[in-house]
Amino acid sequence: MSIVLLGDMEENKFLLTGDVGLKGLEKAIEKGNKIGIPLTEVNFYQIPHHGSRHNLSPSIMNKMVGNIVSEGIKLKKVAYASVAYESDYPRKAVVNAFIRRGVQVYKTSGYTLNRSFLMPKREGWSSIPELPFSEKVEDWDK
Repeated sequence: MSIVLLGDMEENKFLLTGDVGLKGLEKAIEKGNKIGIPLTEVNFYQIPHHGSRHNLSPSIMNKMVGNIVSEGIKLKKVAYASVAYESDYPRKAVVNAFIRRGVQVYKTSGYTLNRSFLMPKREGWSSIPELPFSEKVEDWDK
């Protein structure tokens, strides 16, 4: 069981998902719609369960993030996967699913991250690289 947290702060909406699965995401989507905040309006997503492909599906992605956009389109949305240093997560298929929907994807990979809005950059902090689209993804059984 996981807690899903939807935050709405001025122009920023964020979704923290922990290890939630498909049923929990479906409930979060329904609740967001019920309170008038569709999850497609979120611009900061935590990718569930470190980017495991078992915690997302195409239909959930469409309802949570939005439909697939034209290749190369980048919306003002980001997604982060919390993963250990040298982890093989997030799965490339999951990264691709977000990128196909115009979302820029990042992984923590042992970094301490700071994300701010309308604040000056912190001295000594730098950007992390955006994850690329992968032409080849892992075997499903891996």
